[in-house]
Amino acid sequence: MEDHKIIEGCILGKDAAFKALVLRYSSILLGVCMRYLRNRNDAEDALQDSFIQIHTSIHTYRNIGSFKSWVIKIAVNVCLKHIRKYKATFDLESVMIEESNDVSIVDEMNAKEILLMLDQLPEAHRLVFNLHVIEGYSHIEIGKILNIPESSSRVYLLRARQRLQEMTNTYSLKIVNK
Repeated sequence: MEDHKIIEGCILGKDAAFKALVLRYSSILLGVCMRYLRNRNDAEDALQDSFIQIHTSIHTYRNIGSFKSWVIKIAVNVCLKHIRKYKATFDLESVMIEESNDVSIVDEMNAKEILLMLDQLPEAHRLVFNLHVIEGYSHIEIGKILNIPESSSRVYLLRARQRLQEMTNTYSLKIVNK
């Protein structure tokens, strides 16, 4: 079933359309939730909450941009709400601004290895990295979403990139020494 048919069916309350929506987007949205929440049970809870939110607000979708992007944005917001509700807030006042360095990810790495590296980042760094690099939010938007200063978002991204660079350098050394 195509997205526009799924949308129409969900608006009309058809169970088959909602089932098609879940089948089409479950794996994509679970991946998004796992990037933010780390724990599979929390990610599955967020996935379920995302589908509830999608179902109750699908009538507001205005066919501006892709439907896939719209459902992903809902899942990201559900995850962020979950983090704000269940996790400690970040102590960002002590963050000092550092100069930015470019980072390159080792081309030989597969997606699973990269996700494992992201999972090792401190939560604040991982969230900012996901929001900026993967989801495309600006530092101003991230600041508003996480209720932090824009400069802190920049610092967290910098530190995430530095840590990922360290991890990729270690990974490169392991490949060379094999």
